[in-house]
Amino acid sequence: LPASGRAATISGTETLTNKTLTNPAITKQTLTTGSTVAWDISAGNMADVTITTSGASIVTPTNVTIGSMALRIIYASSGTVSSTQPFFKYAGGTAPSWSNTNGKVDMITCNVFFTGGLEALCAATLDVR
Repeated sequence: LPASGRAATISGTETLTNKTLTNPAITKQTLTTGSTVAWDISAGNMADVTITTSGASIVTPTNVTIGSMALRIIYASSGTVSSTQPFFKYAGGTAPSWSNTNGKVDMITCNVFFTGGLEALCAATLDVR
């Protein structure tokens, strides 16, 4: 128990001021592939997806909040990514040319801000080895 104040409960919401979180839990999820890749951020802000569909589109995630998110894209078989939706903003205003090759891995990392609407300022790391 803390020296003063009250203890945080296991359930519910608590406001922590000037506290250090030691080993906070990070939830990673595995997304399914299809013509679109859907991502519900409330289930985890880190995700893996194995692309097995040709021309898959990574759509705007649901339940997005301000903060960070990361998506690891693993290419299998003839799976390819054709696009990401405009929610994802990249340097220079253009999405990268994805690796789209069996066995390769791309990574999208984003910081989400609210500037009149939620938008993700992203960096793509291609062909991660």
